[in-house]
Amino acid sequence: MAEKKMLNLDERFKATVVSILPMKLYESKPGVLSASLPARIPRADFDKREVISYYVADGVRFQYVPGFVQENDPRSSVTHAVPALQIATAICDDYISAKMGVTTVEDEDEIKPIPGLMPLDGVFTPEEVKIKHADKLDKLFKQQIRWFDILVRLADEDWQRFRSHKMITDEQRIAARCLKIERDWSIDASKAGFVKCPVCRQSIDSEAIVCSFCRTIIKPEAYKKYQSVDSKSV
Repeated sequence: MAEKKMLNLDERFKATVVSILPMKLYESKPGVLSASLPARIPRADFDKREVISYYVADGVRFQYVPGFVQENDPRSSVTHAVPALQIATAICDDYISAKMGVTTVEDEDEIKPIPGLMPLDGVFTPEEVKIKHADKLDKLFKQQIRWFDILVRLADEDWQRFRSHKMITDEQRIAARCLKIERDWSIDASKAGFVKCPVCRQSIDSEAIVCSFCRTIIKPEAYKKYQSVDSKSV
């Protein structure tokens, strides 16, 4: 509660971005000046249902007016106040709208797939969010899980078509881990004994002799050895 008391002394903070995202978030708003921008929100622990509160202050938007002479300046700027809640909403909406697998559902009763972000009017600690906004938070977890389901399905489809680790995003791998789903594509290629083919740049097993994608011979000496074995067996 000491954190909340300290925040009450600082009247700049008037809104909260609630995050349950198991990945880091960085959002900037060019042209808007605020103590809360750019927004840098750390990843939340999905397994522990961790909630992160990011506090947002009011801001100012500068709009330049070309040709408006003031004190020998060829252009001056007009300032517009930007409420903290508007900034918080923009942080959430801009991040969500840029993600694959997100759909807009008009029916409010429908659990729409979205990343775990929501704006709140006012300053709330994670503990207060869990108590005062329990229903919204529970729905947010369900929405994020549905988003994870869609990310995994899309990854399954891409893997079936291309069999390429580079077609799978980090967010899709995180979604699979959060849902306790194991797939060939969910393994981090850089940490699972994979290397890139020098020709087609696809991820292949580090022990591979021939690239399974472009058929380039990766290890000529081993390839010759197997060729000689095959010729003797004929």
